[in-house]
Amino acid sequence: MQHFDIPRFILGFIFFVGSSLLAYYFIISPLILVNRAKDWVKTPAQILDIRLDSHREIGYATHRLDISYQYEFNGFIHTSKRFCAFGGSDSSDFNPKNYHHYKRFHDAQQPITCYVDPRNPDQAIIDRASRFWQFKIFNLFALFFSIAGLCMMFASFYQWRGSDEP
Repeated sequence: MQHFDIPRFILGFIFFVGSSLLAYYFIISPLILVNRAKDWVKTPAQILDIRLDSHREIGYATHRLDISYQYEFNGFIHTSKRFCAFGGSDSSDFNPKNYHHYKRFHDAQQPITCYVDPRNPDQAIIDRASRFWQFKIFNLFALFFSIAGLCMMFASFYQWRGSDEP
């Protein structure tokens, strides 16, 4: 006998939609920004403030790079805090390396290069490179839960039961 399993479908739908939304926010949206930023205008900027926030958790440390910088575009002064498309904390050496690199520019009051969106000059970025590879674990979880959700949704249409015959 086959019938529709509503609870399994709802759970699968939640898994699929939830993991897909997280994947879009944390993976796809930054990749779109990286692609768009390839056409942005190279502009000199001055670092106003730079900090490296480090937190030690059970056996490992996470680092977050906080930077603010000012640049002039089309005769107007703008300020931005975006370093790269994939922001936030991570446990790699990406943020500490960049902190020490850009801290030297800040201390010497030397200009850096940022890239400005000509359609929206309030939006700028310093590092246009994709850090997609650094999120491989998150990508695998998002993919796993999306596929699991789809499988649960498809499986909800059929529930196989053993034969009632002896």
